[in-house]
Amino acid sequence: MSPSQNGSGIAATTETHYDAWGYVEKRVNELGIVTKFTYDRARGGLTQRIANHVDPAPSPLPADTNLTTDYLIDDLGRPTERLKPAHQVNIAGVATGIRSAVWTHYKDAENEVVIIRGYKIGNDAHPVNPMSISRSFEPDPGLTGGSMTSQIAAEYAGSGTVSWFSRLKPPSPRLSPFPGSRRT
Repeated sequence: MSPSQNGSGIAATTETHYDAWGYVEKRVNELGIVTKFTYDRARGGLTQRIANHVDPAPSPLPADTNLTTDYLIDDLGRPTERLKPAHQVNIAGVATGIRSAVWTHYKDAENEVVIIRGYKIGNDAHPVNPMSISRSFEPDPGLTGGSMTSQIAAEYAGSGTVSWFSRLKPPSPRLSPFPGSRRT
């Protein structure tokens, strides 16, 4: 951006660095801020992202550097747990270190994905309602047209119990024929 438009007059550039397998190892934005990525190459999934990466890390480390998000992945490389960077919150008047979390459970046989949000204190998980359940259905072969997806919000009651309380998008047990379609 030109100085007449309050810019520096220097073209902004970004960098993306790849490893030998084509995974992004590092991105550098226009301000020179680095984000690093780590992968489980055998399963093909991201396992760690470090925003505002500083190496070597100064001591004491500024609060806005080396912001680490960790991922657990399944055998297909899909994230099953995402832990955002640690930060302090006030819980019942006590400053407590937590990590925001998202847990994802893939029920492949049912074409269903369950997402639970919450946080972790140490190794203790604390789900926060509502959880989200998405299910996709195969198209009805007797109809022309697309597939169907339903999504609901549900209350997580622990021990695998789900209490339904809200439908974000009502599921459609049957597809309505589109104009010009017919059942066979």
